[in-house]
Parts: sequence; structure tokens; C-alpha cells
Amino acid sequence: MDLEQLDILEKKIEDLISMLEALRKENEVLREKVQIQEGKINDLSSQVESLRSAKENARMKIASLLERLERLSM
Repeated sequence: MDLEQLDILEKKIEDLISMLEALRKENEVLREKVQIQEGKINDLSSQVESLRSAKENARMKIASLLERLERLSM
């Protein structure tokens, strides 16, 4: 293997190392973004559950009021 081939190989290895470092940084950024999005999903899930509960409570109150109105009109 002559000196020129070694230089080419060294350049390729350096390029691969640089690419690996960039991919690791990108992976870290993406993992952080995923963690943030998972937190948002959890918050939204809690909000949805709270709204479902409020909706059910409202439905039960309306049903109760309708029953009372029916009894009054009899």
C-alpha cells in the first residue's frame, strides 16, 4: 500500500468519524424531541380524560334534570 492510498484511507476514516459524531448529535436531539413530545402526549391524554369525565358529569346532570321535568309535567 503506497502513501497515496493511505492518505485516501485516512480521509475516508476521518469522514466516517465526522459522520458518526454528527449522527450521534442528531440522535441526541431527536431523543430530546421525542421526550418532549411524549410529555405533551401525556398532558393531552390527561386533558382528554378530564374532558371525558366532565362530559359524563354534564350528561348525568342533564338526564337528572330531564327526569325531574318529566315528573313535574305529569
